[in-house]
Amino acid sequence: MAERRRLPTYPELAAKLLWNVCWDKPGCPIPIHEHVKGFVDEGGILHWTDRRATRSGIRRFVFTRERWVFRQRARPSWFNYYEAIRQTTRMLTAIGLVEGPQYRARDVARLRAQMVNVPRNSPHREEVKRWLETQ
Repeated sequence: MAERRRLPTYPELAAKLLWNVCWDKPGCPIPIHEHVKGFVDEGGILHWTDRRATRSGIRRFVFTRERWVFRQRARPSWFNYYEAIRQTTRMLTAIGLVEGPQYRARDVARLRAQMVNVPRNSPHREEVKRWLETQ
């Protein structure tokens, strides 16, 4: 039987990715419930609670940060969401975590819902539609 690989902890992952993370430090003005679900403030600091890492939790940790990164760009929100999903997959692969489709299913469903209202002549629309067909 294959040996299970240990998942990195959230602090190990943040250190590896060189991210500035507030681990619910005393004096942080952000409420505890925002740390539990994950939140990135205007300064780019990820607010997260250190807890046992799971595959889905690690994906949510990376996706929360990537969504903030792409939200800063002046492009349609649906395209930024698509880019955040793709970048999250790339980052997880780079750190050696295999992402099963069940972990990103909710985000892909949300992107599909956003695509309903995108005009046909919108740039990148066909690229995103082709990618969605493979999911």
